[in-house]
Amino acid sequence: MKRLIQLTSILFISNSLIWSCEKGARNPLADDGTKLEKGNGERPTAVFMEQPFPNPFYRSRTTDIDIRYGLPQTMRVTLTVENIIGDVILVLVDGEQPAGFFSIKWNAKNAAGELVKADAYMAHLTTAIASQRKLFEIRD
Repeated sequence: MKRLIQLTSILFISNSLIWSCEKGARNPLADDGTKLEKGNGERPTAVFMEQPFPNPFYRSRTTDIDIRYGLPQTMRVTLTVENIIGDVILVLVDGEQPAGFFSIKWNAKNAAGELVKADAYMAHLTTAIASQRKLFEIRD
């Protein structure tokens, strides 16, 4: 179920996040444990996504997987977690975002709030001008 949220004059639609456009603001933890943080206001020169960290992710050692990406201009963004055959496990971001650097923390739970099994997954970032996938592994 998608939520429609208006914060600080930006309309944002998401399955799992509450997002604020205030510079450097952090949002509270969403129902499923994801967090989104906007960077320092500088602009990257191209769309990019870093390798999810830590990789491999061990549930016994840490609580969140950090996925970082950047946008050179305001654009619509979709960031999903997919299994190795491309099935969407969870939509992390689905909406328009301003230029800047972003970091989203995912707690390895699916849309139903259940822990995903130990396996290989992909973070998939899609915009109008670029699409990137980064492979990562979850271990028990």
